This record gives sequence, structure tokens and C-alpha cells, in this order.
Amino acid sequence: AVCDERGQWKGSAWFRGVSPSFAARPQARAGLIGTPRGKNWFHRLWLKGQGGQERDYAAFHWKSSDSPYVSKEFLDEQFRSIPRETFLQEYEADPLDNAMAVFRDVRSLVKMLRAENDAMTVIGIDLARKLDFSAMIGMNSSRQVTFIDRFQDEWAEQKRKIVSKAFQLNARCVVDATGSGDVIVEDLRNSGIQVEGFILSNQTKVNLIQNLQVAFQQGTISIPNDPTLIAELEAYELEYDDDTRKYKYSAPSGLHDDLVIALALALWGQRGALAYAAIKTQTSYMRGGRSSYMSSNR
Repeated sequence: AVCDERGQWKGSAWFRGVSPSFAARPQARAGLIGTPRGKNWFHRLWLKGQGGQERDYAAFHWKSSDSPYVSKEFLDEQFRSIPRETFLQEYEADPLDNAMAVFRDVRSLVKMLRAENDAMTVIGIDLARKLDFSAMIGMNSSRQVTFIDRFQDEWAEQKRKIVSKAFQLNARCVVDATGSGDVIVEDLRNSGIQVEGFILSNQTKVNLIQNLQVAFQQGTISIPNDPTLIAELEAYELEYDDDTRKYKYSAPSGLHDDLVIALALALWGQRGALAYAAIKTQTSYMRGGRSSYMSSNR
């Protein structure tokens, strides 16, 4: 039996499905092939073949660089473009821990000097869910965090704070529009500020967080010495779920991630900012209604 992409299989598919069929076939063999998805059941079987631990198992490990069909230029580009953990997993077959820190060396990107807002400042906003906090983080076109605000208020007061800050800075907002957030986004737009809604699904959250992760990895972002933000970033983790066979970005149980999401949304709003700087300096989108300077018709 040749079983490919084993890291993405549920353990029960092997232990209850394929493996029992070998019971009456003592000469049968199985080849299990795949990229590791954390230290799951596939990794544990692989360990049995290491160093001749078990007579019936043999284990092999190859990196993408060992293949004659993969160029060094391609691997170099992937290393620069995706999070380090993803590269290690996909191209070096490194079975990373099931739960691992997403952002590393966070404190090395702390800047003690105050960052100033500029004409391209974007405000990332994570709206409260149940007992969570709402959070606002501003980021200028140099990807420097300019302010942090975190609060628990009634919606009317939250709206007042968001609208006031957006008008004060003439800034565009990128707001979590998941669930009831879509209605809130429209309410903010009706207040006259520029708003881009971002709906968080499994895939869009991966894109959002990995965009922030790459910025930390490449050192293209700076944050203030804010203890709450630093604590959230250092605790934020990537966990592989054996049941769903998917990775999940989240704060550990009992902790918050509102500042992490607000920071990620602010950075997301800075995509293409420099290319549109001239447009915004000529015409304020606050006076022109709701069309975004990031929209395709620009």
C-alpha cells in the first residue's frame, strides 16, 4: 500500500482502515509519504523507524533542496515570502510542535521613539466579541504603530471613539466585519469615515496572520513598548488540530488576542499604501464619500 499525503490523514484512517487489512498478509508492506503536520500520529510512526528502534519500520527524511527538480532560486524566494515555520514544514519536512509561537523575537522590533501619524495612517479595529475588548491600532506608511487603544464600552461609545479618531487623523479604518460586524461596518460608513471590512474565515485569518508574521520575520514593522500588546504577540500560537486536519491561529485558552488582530488589520490596510500616496495627498477621501483609494477603479 502506498499512502500519500499522510500528514493530512486522520490517524483513524490508518489504524482502523489500512493497517488492519495487513493482518492476514504478513508479507504486505506500506509506504507512508507526506509532509509533517506537527508531531502527530504520522510523526510518531516515523520515529519508530529511526535508528532501528523497531524491526518492522524504516524511516527516511528528505528536504526539498535534496530534489534535483527544485531550484535554489525557488527555495530562496519561498524563504523570503512565507513564515519561517511554514517554510520549515513544507520545504524542510520539519515536524514542528503541534502548538508553537507565531511571532518570534517580538521585543527586537520595539521602538522607544514615538512614531508619528502621516497622510497614509490606517487604523486596524477588532470589535469586541462577548466579553472581549475592542481594540484600535494606528499604523503609518512606514509600518510603525502610532497609537494603541483598548476598551470595553457600549456600542454607541465605541462608535464615537472610532469615528472621532478616524476624523482626527483623516485615516482609513480596516474593521473586523465577521458576523454582526458587517452591520457595524455599514454604521461606521454612514458616519462619514472610510471603512474597509474584513471578514475573518479560516482561510482569510491565515492570510491575515501570515502577512503579519512575515513582517515580523523580515523586520519591516515596529511596535511600541506596550506590555499588553507584547504579551499577546508572544502568547499567540499556531496549533494543529488532528480532528479537522487544519492549523488554527489563536490566543491560548483564557487569554485575549484583540490587539494582535487589530495590528494585523492595520498592516493589511497598508498594502499598496506607497503606490497610492500621491492620490491621497491630492484628494481627501473623507470629502469624497466612501470609495476607497485601494479600490480597483483607481
